[in-house]
Amino acid sequence: MTSIENWIRRFRHRLSSNSICFFQSREGVESLKLGHLSNLWIVGRANCLFRTMDLTNVPRSKIEQAVSLQVPAVSPFSETGYWYFEDFGRVSIWLWDEALRRSLSTRDTERDVEVLPESCFTLEENEGSYVYRCKEGYMFQCWRDGELISDSWWEESLNKGQLEVLKRGLGGTIDDPQERDMD
Repeated sequence: MTSIENWIRRFRHRLSSNSICFFQSREGVESLKLGHLSNLWIVGRANCLFRTMDLTNVPRSKIEQAVSLQVPAVSPFSETGYWYFEDFGRVSIWLWDEALRRSLSTRDTERDVEVLPESCFTLEENEGSYVYRCKEGYMFQCWRDGELISDSWWEESLNKGQLEVLKRGLGGTIDDPQERDMD
């Protein structure tokens, strides 16, 4: 078998229905069948905290190390799981209680699983605010100049008063959010 045939065989295997997705909500964990490349554990937005970090003065090669050093300072959890997105030193980071996540897992759910926050499945935007209907509750995101400046979770759809508070907290210069479903 040639190396390309070997690669194709492995790639097909990764696309197979053996891949499984675990979704962690506030109520527990459920298994979802999705056509994706690897085993996923999605931490629902309700279980995450969002923070931003300005690491523009950190050399690009040191960003990962800088993030890992900052996580204990910005996390309320004794054991923190996290995922981040970095763009030119601007870091968007989602934190979750890793001890809780592991307590919900079993030997089967921990095999070669990639852990991601639900928020990372939204579209990257340049400008605007968006309300996503999540698997559990609602997520509000605000983007400015291609940077995610706010990501918050709400149990119910946001009412006008809550939107006004969010707008004031973000400088009052955002438009009413566009509503979107998580796909």
